[in-house]
Amino acid sequence: MAANQPPPTIDPSGGVPSPAPVPAGTADPAGTADPAGTADPAGTAPGDLAASRVPRGPAATGAESSADRDAAVGDPVAATLRALLAGRSNARVIDVGGGSGSLTVPLAVAGCQVTVVDPSIDALAILRRRAAEAGVADRVVAVQADLDALESAVGNADADLVLCHRVLESVDSLERVPPALAALAGCLAPTGALSLLVPGRPAAVLAMALAGRFEDAMAVHASPDGRYGAADPLRVRFDIDRLSELLAAAGLRVTSANGIGVVSGLLPGAILQARPDGRRALAGLEAQLSTSPPLRELAAELHIIAVPAQQ
Repeated sequence: MAANQPPPTIDPSGGVPSPAPVPAGTADPAGTADPAGTADPAGTAPGDLAASRVPRGPAATGAESSADRDAAVGDPVAATLRALLAGRSNARVIDVGGGSGSLTVPLAVAGCQVTVVDPSIDALAILRRRAAEAGVADRVVAVQADLDALESAVGNADADLVLCHRVLESVDSLERVPPALAALAGCLAPTGALSLLVPGRPAAVLAMALAGRFEDAMAVHASPDGRYGAADPLRVRFDIDRLSELLAAAGLRVTSANGIGVVSGLLPGAILQARPDGRRALAGLEAQLSTSPPLRELAAELHIIAVPAQQ
């Protein structure tokens, strides 16, 4: 892996047209719209791991969908990944639950060698087609496997970057999170980094309280796994401190913890519609709040970067 190379430029489209984002301003605090919670936050196929295993969306958090939030605040996650890959030519990337490759095909276009691990045959078929259309089929490997079988699926990966976005909330229970993190850590090269994107517990508490779901908010705040009961579509929600402890137990240390969507999920659509420059101004506010404790803790999603403890 050569050093001092220009950083990869990640084209969010991957050279292939992507589905249009859900229009912003469709917040559903009460969780009545999209009752199945099957909105696809990454603009990917319904078969993607994060969408297929556990329902998500407004019903899951009581807030605006992730697609709405991404459209409103830009793509700070991609910006963080660009910084991680700066100076790394031909970086090896593993995307666990990457589905149809909406994030990883652009990484392949940028010069990375990408392996996508996902249990969905349909999603992986879309991934292969998308990679071929983008001209990077030789840099994208599709592996059908679940997170539980990660070690056997990728072996001694020695990856520069491992992505696990919107997946950990789908594990069977909180008790399954430590082995999942250990498996992810085992894929990393000594100089590699793990990128996690998980739902924030404080955001769910606030959104449910604002929707009048006070008992659910109390349960999410008090329960170890951040759930409000058996009807909760998510299996786990996280806060930064607890997730940092779990990562430390897996031999990783957190180097970056950002909040994605601190206020955008709470804004009525009319506010942005009334301001022609509203989206740009909101993106600036979100960027400012994303790294500012304690406000970052209130984000709908938490983007965590962790590296091997010896780094």
